[in-house]
Amino acid sequence: MGPMALSMPNNAPQIPVFVVNLDRSPHRLKDMRHEVQRCGLRARRMAATDGRHRVVRRSRARPYLRDLTSFALRWDEARPAIGVAMTAAEERHFVGYVGSWLSHTRAVRQGLEEGSPFVVVLEDDQVLNPDMNSVMEDIISCAGDILDIVILGPLDWRLRSLQYAQPRKIMQLRHPLDKCTTSAEEEYIAKAYGYRPKLQQESSYFLYSIGSRAMTGEDVLSTGCCGVWGYMVSRKGAQKMEASMKFMWESFDDVLQAELQGDNRFTSFLGRHRLWAVWPPLVTSDGKWPSQNSGEDLDFGKQHLPVSPHAGFRDHTLQTEVAQLILCSDNLIMARRDRLRHIAAATALVWPPVEPIWAYVVNGWRRLFTQRAGAGGGFELRTEAQHKMYKERRFFDIATEGLTWSWTVLRAAFLFDLAQPSPTVLATMPPEGPPQQLPPLALRILWAPMKDLLWCPSAWFRDLMCASPGSHITFHGRTMSDSVPSWRATELRQQLPQCGFFDISVELEPNGSAGGGAPLVLVAGLDAHDAQLTQLLSLLELELAQQHPVLVTAKQLQPLLRLWTMLLGNIDAPT
Repeated sequence: MGPMALSMPNNAPQIPVFVVNLDRSPHRLKDMRHEVQRCGLRARRMAATDGRHRVVRRSRARPYLRDLTSFALRWDEARPAIGVAMTAAEERHFVGYVGSWLSHTRAVRQGLEEGSPFVVVLEDDQVLNPDMNSVMEDIISCAGDILDIVILGPLDWRLRSLQYAQPRKIMQLRHPLDKCTTSAEEEYIAKAYGYRPKLQQESSYFLYSIGSRAMTGEDVLSTGCCGVWGYMVSRKGAQKMEASMKFMWESFDDVLQAELQGDNRFTSFLGRHRLWAVWPPLVTSDGKWPSQNSGEDLDFGKQHLPVSPHAGFRDHTLQTEVAQLILCSDNLIMARRDRLRHIAAATALVWPPVEPIWAYVVNGWRRLFTQRAGAGGGFELRTEAQHKMYKERRFFDIATEGLTWSWTVLRAAFLFDLAQPSPTVLATMPPEGPPQQLPPLALRILWAPMKDLLWCPSAWFRDLMCASPGSHITFHGRTMSDSVPSWRATELRQQLPQCGFFDISVELEPNGSAGGGAPLVLVAGLDAHDAQLTQLLSLLELELAQQHPVLVTAKQLQPLLRLWTMLLGNIDAPT
């Protein structure tokens, strides 16, 4: 079915505007027709491609072919490059990707084949800004010669916030703003942080660039999705889309956002940061239509309250008490030691769990958090905490303190050559060399600041247990005081069940037995007290006599040098 006119006002700009709409969704089209007429927009309906008719099973008879998916595509349509074998649930979601991709590329091609230098594509569940006509004319007048693609309404609230857009400003437009307002999400985040970011007052609309973390993108704050609720494409931009978006390796909007960065050798020919957006957005979704990917819009119809995660926050995690604890910057200023421990432990448990291979490739905090950012299974609080790492140095120091116990031990285990060749077979050899993995470790702690050690072992040693499964931790001593305060993270488990951490305890080992596993001895937080050094000296000599590797840490170099001198036997007693 070809384009069908929705509204053709005489004073609308002569730009082809297509509303992508499935034949099975006339109810959505009815609402969109009202929006188009309210804003005086010249728009036409473009019959969308139903992905259910393009994704087919290869065989229903042979079990080994049952999960292999084939695609009914023309020679000039993009080929999917992900998910050869998919479960039924995965395929049901993927058909929405296929249908969306084919519908959007066909709409862009249709508009440009009609001879227009620009085309606008809208999805059929949008709320339109009353200024849409005049702002689109303003965009073409000010930037028509240089623009490729302008997103008219970013999907993720982070990418449509003024705090994100203003530092990435490309061009100021001429159409005035009645008032510069921030979204409800921005207001909430400012309250959670305890301060408002310094932002300039905007008197008119402006264009800004949208970054991406995909395909080695370095824009760490661009973790959201740009969305394709509505966008404007120039003829030059459409040619770039045709040249670079040949494979459907993710959803249409994710691929568009990644490819238009031009930040790697495969996309450099497109130019740097060629995906722009307009602030404030001209289109947005009220979130009241359920997803079309699985047909929920047909089952439930339009809702009275928002049900789409793109209408605001994607989940509830930023509304929890734990979020207030982690994000509020006042908690980091002149806070008591136990308060800082609380923040460090909660943050350590919010991160995604590590994998054993990470201990082999990670060689610094930046590499570790880059790995974790791409680990998947994200939620809003985790994303905001990752952003805060880059925005506030004090938070970075406290967050890494919660991971220092595990990663100090892990790096030492590799330096002591406790790692073993990994059975993992890789197609190419990574720069770090042949893959290695750690065996279970028998970590014996001879000395440590007890208030820190026992505050939350589940947070301190979580990464150690994930990177070296089967390890156990013991404390060499006769007693461990019950009066030492601890945090069991019960409220975090209740508020954020998706964290998925487990309880870890430090066991008392009065007999000095290391148990099974590769032995590793830890002395943590050594200071310069003479009595402490004398007491440790005999214990360390016993461990070294058994050829056990010993790791000693201190906040200052002096006690380490004194202990080293005493072990070498240069002096008989501390001075």
